[in-house]
Amino acid sequence: MPWWDGIDLNAGNVRRALDGRLTLIDIFCMDGASLYAQVLADSRVVRERMGEEHNRHLLDIPFIARESTPEEIEALRRAWER
Repeated sequence: MPWWDGIDLNAGNVRRALDGRLTLIDIFCMDGASLYAQVLADSRVVRERMGEEHNRHLLDIPFIARESTPEEIEALRRAWER
């Protein structure tokens, strides 16, 4: 997986189901900073490495909302649309 960043086992990803079982959620982590830097540099690289079928929600990764200003998000959207 391109831009793979390992397993994310932070405390918020470990939950208890209603029946008492421990449940892991959202444990697959992408290196959002590197991924978005590549989109800004040359989005074609991301499209080629991930394939169109795997990048439909590329700009919906939570990292972008947590770590980016509105201006940075708009720059990413413009770069992705080129």
